[in-house]
Amino acid sequence: MARTRSFRKVLETPEGVTQLAVVGDMADIIVEPHDDDTIVLHGFILGGDPPLIDVSEGEKQIDITIKRAKAESRLYSLKMKMFVPIERIKEMLSITLEIGDVRIDGVPVKILKIDTSNGDVMVGGVNAEQAKLSCRNGDVMFRGGSFKDGYFTTINGDVRLEILMERGYSLYASSKRGRIRISLPVNTSAKIRARALRGRVMITPKSAIREDEGEEVRTIVFGDGDAEIKLETLDGDISINLFATPPVETE
Repeated sequence: MARTRSFRKVLETPEGVTQLAVVGDMADIIVEPHDDDTIVLHGFILGGDPPLIDVSEGEKQIDITIKRAKAESRLYSLKMKMFVPIERIKEMLSITLEIGDVRIDGVPVKILKIDTSNGDVMVGGVNAEQAKLSCRNGDVMFRGGSFKDGYFTTINGDVRLEILMERGYSLYASSKRGRIRISLPVNTSAKIRARALRGRVMITPKSAIREDEGEEVRTIVFGDGDAEIKLETLDGDISINLFATPPVETE
């Protein structure tokens, strides 16, 4: 059984910084509130020694690069914690990984950008103006929270979205080899353009549809069609579900 080593770092940041960008080569990253004034960034890395962390500061942005140490051991897994003042991310939080999952829970931020080459992206309870989540090999999930502009894409994987907003936003979601499942409030007001090249477009319940036209690209209208939603799959189904109360996840 692998043993665990811990590594803690408090990030000292200058006044005026409102953007944080994190780049890693191989790690699982979790970002969540620590208290009212601080967020905590958890990193889980397979390896024996503390990671190599490089911090560079600009006028408004801090860039953090996390790399595994050269000494590698499968006998140890490494836990890392970084504490960051919440004011330092109020404009933007960006995380880019080569390998690893990213999970963001309830963090207040204006712009959220997550990208991973191999891993899942999971975001819950985040209220942002712009949310951009993407990966090459993995699933993309957004649950609860809000945004004005949402962009959710994967190449090999599923996109699962639970949207609580009824109107006033735009959303684009795509998967080349996977499914898209989107849940919307029963009183939603949206125009959806859905294209499943080698798959089906399924809607539940159909009684909520005001308009439904087109074949290759279906245009589906709920309510007065306020929100703009575009869904595309190359090889996978698209499921659109309306709920009266927010769905509850079960194990």
